[in-house]
Amino acid sequence: MPADSAIIRRVSHIALICMVTTGWVNKANAGDPEDAFRVRKAIAYLDGRQDDWSQFAKSQRGEGVDRTACVSCHTGLSYALARPVLRPFGPTSGPGAPEGRMIAAVSLRVEHWDELDSPRFRLMYDHDDHKEVESRGTEAVLNALVLALDDTKLRRTTPGAATRTAMRHLWATQATEGNAGSWDWLNFGLEPWEANGSPAFGAALAAIAVGSAPGYLGQALDEDATRGVRSLRDYLRKRFPEESLFNRLWILEASTTLDGLRPTRRVRSSTNSWPFGARTVVGPWPPSGTSSGLTAQPSPRIRMLTQPGWRCMRCFAPDRLLRGPRWPGVSAGSGPINKVTARGRAGR
Repeated sequence: MPADSAIIRRVSHIALICMVTTGWVNKANAGDPEDAFRVRKAIAYLDGRQDDWSQFAKSQRGEGVDRTACVSCHTGLSYALARPVLRPFGPTSGPGAPEGRMIAAVSLRVEHWDELDSPRFRLMYDHDDHKEVESRGTEAVLNALVLALDDTKLRRTTPGAATRTAMRHLWATQATEGNAGSWDWLNFGLEPWEANGSPAFGAALAAIAVGSAPGYLGQALDEDATRGVRSLRDYLRKRFPEESLFNRLWILEASTTLDGLRPTRRVRSSTNSWPFGARTVVGPWPPSGTSSGLTAQPSPRIRMLTQPGWRCMRCFAPDRLLRGPRWPGVSAGSGPINKVTARGRAGR
């Protein structure tokens, strides 16, 4: 399958999941008991998958009470983005147990940032000097994102102490030459999360973290943060026309929390002409080339479809896909942790 087609298929799955889950949450908020039940099933699936990952031997880092699990781009990241939204439907109003453990682990590693390159904590990957640098950059972004999203859901008006520290690590690891404004990102050849084109994906996640941290941009920033935000904006704005469809979607998502990321001119890719304005056309959906597509609004998040696009989605999404709590999809790797079994859990 051509690379562009594979990316479009991945994005189509993401669009379907976002649309259906958003509908469930909205209907559950309105008191629909059937959809509240579906959301609770989704919570159970996500929590179970995160537990499976955190107990996976190869995900673990460090020793004894300081042992933590890698916040992986292909597993932990999706959980960190999705789970906070579902807190109102869980057994408690705060984070669920697996989410709480993830936040505690991230906070621990932020607190001991200067000790990560030691047996007590361990960097995410440390088998050569280059991977150590990539690990630092990737973890700085993911830590800031996890903590900023938690602060938002806790309805804080300013970033928590751990989040402020994570932001300092973020700017300290930002590239100042080469791909200035981005971060050294883990590259294992795993498209689209950990590959040659992934620094822009990581930068988009950093932008979401910066824009989501409550009150962060409204306070007086120090020189490093001011320079870092400016460099991040410049990088994403310049890179947007050259990036993959997957990365462009993430940059558009980031633009809903951090302004100044979207180019003001018409951008042409190999398959589409993309006019930017109040209503942005992001490309064909479904992959067969049906005329309508996913539309990104500046606010709320990327989740709107044109009416023709929605009709196409209904045609290409059999009823069984809308019954949840899982959908067929593609995996970042061949390991069992990346495969969803018929039981709705990550098998091993």
